Amino acid sequence: MDGSFKGITFVENEEFYLLLNRSKDIVSSMAAFWGFALGHLFLSRFFSHSTSGSTWKRLVRYPIGLIGVVAVYLGLKALFPEEGEGLYLMFRFVRYALLGLWVGLAAPLVFRLLHLNVDKSESTGKQALP
Repeated sequence: MDGSFKGITFVENEEFYLLLNRSKDIVSSMAAFWGFALGHLFLSRFFSHSTSGSTWKRLVRYPIGLIGVVAVYLGLKALFPEEGEGLYLMFRFVRYALLGLWVGLAAPLVFRLLHLNVDKSESTGKQALP
């Protein structure tokens, strides 16, 4: 049953059919998920982190995080191949994985460095940033 149907490719393997979807939306979603998940796991394993804080700190964190997302997205979009070019989906995966990594790891560390969140290291025993 080799063939494709609306962007979905069916590949026959001896015992089962493998469904591969090459949609850019699937690639983007999976990359952002994995980037965020790995970033958050690293953050929670090695650093103390809290999303609590005063209202003004939360209001300051939002535009900083948003600026980071826009900078990563637009910067990498300008550098990487456009749709239809070779290796587009691979670089799209990298771009969205780095976006997820920004949200799950880099932004919280930046907030920590700027003292925009509460230090939990005393109670968790994890490394606190300076």
